[in-house]
Amino acid sequence: AKEPKTYGGNDNILEFFKFCRSANEYFEHTGLIYIPEMLVDTLSQFLEGKAYKFYMANASSSHPITNLQDFYKALMNQCFPPNFMQREREKYERYEQRELDIQTYLNELEFRHTIVGGGDEQDLVRRAWRGCRPEYQAELWKARLNPEFSTLDELREELVILEKASQYNRETRLTSQYNWRVREEGRGRRDSPPQRDRIKSRSRAPSRSFHP
Repeated sequence: AKEPKTYGGNDNILEFFKFCRSANEYFEHTGLIYIPEMLVDTLSQFLEGKAYKFYMANASSSHPITNLQDFYKALMNQCFPPNFMQREREKYERYEQRELDIQTYLNELEFRHTIVGGGDEQDLVRRAWRGCRPEYQAELWKARLNPEFSTLDELREELVILEKASQYNRETRLTSQYNWRVREEGRGRRDSPPQRDRIKSRSRAPSRSFHP
């Protein structure tokens, strides 16, 4: 089993989540997951700096944290700014699709949902529905989806279809506009006399005589 990369307490949420996931996979592959009382002490082998200092303080406490998930939460509270979770929740609640494609929007929203512990999947569905483009929201209702009952997979599937349809309509509209301009330019060339005829016409114009 591959050991997790050492974590030193940096307040980088991606680094922290990656460490926790790698540690969980390591415990599963080694079978330590079935010995829960050993997990926190084993995890300390992969801590350094501020993170390891927190482990030492916890171990010497009169009521040490022995549950792995509780230790993760306490470690995060120790290594990240006090208002970190509040700021992340605010970002999660304000997050919108805008110019993002559907897959990028949903993946980012899922990650933010995981960070803040935003509740069950239905909470994520409601949040994803509320943050996608207004024209998509209208079409979701037409497709008989509902933010209170539809699953995330159903929402994702329908949004991908809507996005492809929107792209097709946009490309078709641009192609039509281009073809119209080409036709108009061709019609303009046909209606105007050739340059050579205009030159001849000017050369044949009668000259005016000067009479003193």
